[in-house]
Amino acid sequence: MDSYITRGEHEEFVKRMEDEHIRINKRLSDHDKATNQLNALVTAVGKMAVNMENMLSEIKSQGERLEHIEDEPRRSTSTFKKSVINAIGASVGSALVLGIACLIYLTMKG
Repeated sequence: MDSYITRGEHEEFVKRMEDEHIRINKRLSDHDKATNQLNALVTAVGKMAVNMENMLSEIKSQGERLEHIEDEPRRSTSTFKKSVINAIGASVGSALVLGIACLIYLTMKG
């Protein structure tokens, strides 16, 4: 035959079950908080990865601009050198032409 439990035993059982439910609910609440924090962390890491990609792209772009800026004096110097050489060449050429013209003039005069 089944043996019945007393009212006191039943109340003790109910109290233990309620305590267990409180503990389980607390663990679930803690788990939910941890899950939310983990989700926030995952989202933050995703945003950080996107920002790092943008930063890498900007750094590459800055590197290209810096190269262009660093090359400018070299190009200017090269252009300046060519201009000086052309000016010297033009002066020497003009002097030769003038010298030859003077010689021709002197020989024709004299």
